[in-house]
Amino acid sequence: MTAMGNAIRPTPVSRPSAPSAPSAPNARGVAAPSMSRRFLTDTPARMRFLRLIAMAGALVFGVGAGWGARQQLNAVHSVRANTRQLVLLGEIRTNLVQADSVVANGFLHDGLEPTLTRATYEKSLRTAATLMVTASRAEPGDVVPLQVINEGLARYSGLIESARLTNRLGKPVGSSYLNAASQLLRDAVLPQLTTLSDRHQVTVNRQYRTLSSRGVVVAFAVGFGVVVVAAVVVWLSRCTKRTINIWYAGSALVLLISGAFALSTIRGAQRDADGAYRSDYTASLSLLTARSNAFDAKSAESLTLIARGSGAPFEARFVDLMSNAARQSAIGNSAGLQNGSSQLEEYRRAHNAIRALDTRGDWDGAVAAATSTAADSASALFDAFAAENSVALDRHTASLDSTLRENGRSIGQSLWMLIVGALIAGLLSAIGMTARLREYA
Repeated sequence: MTAMGNAIRPTPVSRPSAPSAPSAPNARGVAAPSMSRRFLTDTPARMRFLRLIAMAGALVFGVGAGWGARQQLNAVHSVRANTRQLVLLGEIRTNLVQADSVVANGFLHDGLEPTLTRATYEKSLRTAATLMVTASRAEPGDVVPLQVINEGLARYSGLIESARLTNRLGKPVGSSYLNAASQLLRDAVLPQLTTLSDRHQVTVNRQYRTLSSRGVVVAFAVGFGVVVVAAVVVWLSRCTKRTINIWYAGSALVLLISGAFALSTIRGAQRDADGAYRSDYTASLSLLTARSNAFDAKSAESLTLIARGSGAPFEARFVDLMSNAARQSAIGNSAGLQNGSSQLEEYRRAHNAIRALDTRGDWDGAVAAATSTAADSASALFDAFAAENSVALDRHTASLDSTLRENGRSIGQSLWMLIVGALIAGLLSAIGMTARLREYA
């Protein structure tokens, strides 16, 4: 029995491994799919995602295009401010060289200069000082250079007063004071004004480039927003078997209309600004340069006679300045306005007649011609040029400022149109997809 019991032993049976836990059932008893699978198969999930995409497209539309339009608006304001400052600096320079030319011509008279000459000189200096105050308030960055210019102007005025005193006493050293004052003006004062003007011209040119480049940003943002919302409209049409989703169609239409209006307005403003740059801006700078060079040349004419036989350097300066003044005056005539070019050429011929008298040895006759105020005199012809130049300059600067002001207004309207359009489009996108989601609830 024992042997049999030992022989017959049951063979142990291995137990099967425990089965893996089943996927957790969802509310309907079906295993929940993974996130990626759910996005690919679950239409409501894709709708929620595309709702965010559509709203992001509207956001890019509003932020991107709005930023580009704002940059353009800032560029227009900068161009307008710097252009005004350039005109102010040009007028300061003109008044300084005008004062110098008037006082130099007054020294051709024996003793004390005529009362009108003195009054014109003092008025030019006062005008220059007032304009410097205005320029300092308009552009704080110009305060320090303008202070240096004002200090140089004070030294110039002191030398002129010394020249007047010695000239009234009949002392020949008066001409030395006059030459020193004129040299100080050209070595220490006018170069400072040139540096300031060059800096503002660089700023204007840079801002005009900004005005052009930011227009590309606006166009890209508008196109991106419209394409994104339109793509969502197409997807919804295929998914829901409906021809059109009125909310998303409205969103796309709002973006399209506001974007088209903004782009059209901005491009029109940019085109007008470019035209003003080529015409009014260029003409204004040319007329300012022509005016300043002409007054500087008039001063050189008087200094040539004061030097009495030693004025060759002043005459050479006159020739250079008049050539440049004639060239700049011709550029300033781009708009077809009378700007004194013909009077400038007549004045040049009158100057040549003065020089001919001096060259023949008739210095008294040359001085009489240079100081004459007759209708056909050199001074009268020069005054006619200065008057017409001033009128043309005022017209060009007023036209430029008006164009830039309108450009700023138009771009500002476009900016608000873009922002409001983006907000409305984003709201319509959210409402439209929410309505479709309810159908799947």
